[in-house]
Amino acid sequence: MTMLRAKERSIRFRLTLWYSLALGAGLSLFALATWLLLWHSLATDLDRTLSGRVQSIARFLTTESAEPHINIPEEVEEYASAFPPGTYLRLVNPRGAVAFVSNAPFPWARLLSVQQGIGRVRLQHHSYRVIVAQAPVDGQVWRIAIATNIDELEAMLNRLRMLLLILLPAVALVAILGGHWLSRRALRPVDEIREAASGIGIGNLSTRLAVPRTNDELQRLSETFNGMLTRIESAVRRLSRFTADASHELRTPLAVIRATAEIANRKSRSAEEYRSSLARVAAESERMTGILEDLLFLAHCDSNAVEMPLSPVDLAAVVDDVQAELRTLAASRAIDLSFRQTSATVHVLANETALRRLVIILLDNAIKFSDPGGEVTVSLRGDPGGLALEVRDNGPGIPAEDLPHIFERFYRSSRARELGIPGSGLGLALGSGIAQQHHTQIQVESTPGRGSCFRIVLAASAAAPALAEEPTCYQSGT
Repeated sequence: MTMLRAKERSIRFRLTLWYSLALGAGLSLFALATWLLLWHSLATDLDRTLSGRVQSIARFLTTESAEPHINIPEEVEEYASAFPPGTYLRLVNPRGAVAFVSNAPFPWARLLSVQQGIGRVRLQHHSYRVIVAQAPVDGQVWRIAIATNIDELEAMLNRLRMLLLILLPAVALVAILGGHWLSRRALRPVDEIREAASGIGIGNLSTRLAVPRTNDELQRLSETFNGMLTRIESAVRRLSRFTADASHELRTPLAVIRATAEIANRKSRSAEEYRSSLARVAAESERMTGILEDLLFLAHCDSNAVEMPLSPVDLAAVVDDVQAELRTLAASRAIDLSFRQTSATVHVLANETALRRLVIILLDNAIKFSDPGGEVTVSLRGDPGGLALEVRDNGPGIPAEDLPHIFERFYRSSRARELGIPGSGLGLALGSGIAQQHHTQIQVESTPGRGSCFRIVLAASAAAPALAEEPTCYQSGT
């Protein structure tokens, strides 16, 4: 029972079943239509022949009645002798008397119900096609009845019907067996894909299915599955790297906290030394808390669970405040920090707290990665999509191999690691998440040796004129 149910649920079984039903219905309709069309065609030809005989008899009566002393029965009998065997004729004159009846015996008395028209009657185990018509002859109406035997015609149709009834199941059976074989052959690649896919696990995500070059659904299915495997492999790699980096970033402050506590607990120390140890523990705890908060924010961004109401925000004022906070950091590296505004519209639809954090991330990143004595410029300019915020520097730029990864979490370039630039690698990932919540993206263009430009376009609360062309930038989240 279980195997039967499994088979009933299989695609092969359902394809064969529906194919059989469709084929059976099609063959049945074909057989019925063939039989009906043949019967209609033969009946129509026979009725046309009988009508023609009635008209010819009417013309004959008209011609013969014009001659005097004519014997109608003799003339009609001679005329009717040319009819094929099995044809019966009966004439009734205008007075209602039978003027002629065929010599061959025929039960005309049982056809009194047929007053006029064409019909089929069955008498004494024989079938007849009968036509009864009224024909005007010299202003008088004669009644003409012609009957012809159609046993052979019906026998031929019965043989055809029996032939169809015998051949129909045979052809259907052969077609069903062929359809089952074809469905099995057609679905064999699907089984091969299933077997290959069942062998792919977390340990061999680099394995790909063989793609048949058939330009059909199976090729597209294999290509789609391989594309899904590529995305899963990339996601697993990012997750593995993210887990390793997160563990590394959290391990450092935890190790510092533990070491500080152990050292402070080894022997009695002065109050000043205890305060210094507690301050270090607090600083590392704050750092770890910041990392955890950043990770929580990014997780909420991934699940679209961040509540970030948007309202009109003065972007120029936000940039001024951030500049004031970071000017000391810029001065410590002898970096010239400037602000340029080329748009009359400075109000954008944004979340002020998140927007402030985004500006801090972009400016802090530009200052940290600029060479001492460099220049960082913040500018606001009109854009067809609203208001564009650009942060440019003339530092060493971003290497081409690092550019696709700068928005990944915990990603730090080789230059940042070599120079020991502080950071957890979450800044640009956070900025990309904030941009995502504002329905936009951070765009980047960078030329090694000439500097970088980070650009984001925010929706303006009023129409903002386009004062500059949008540069070609690498987009976050791609």
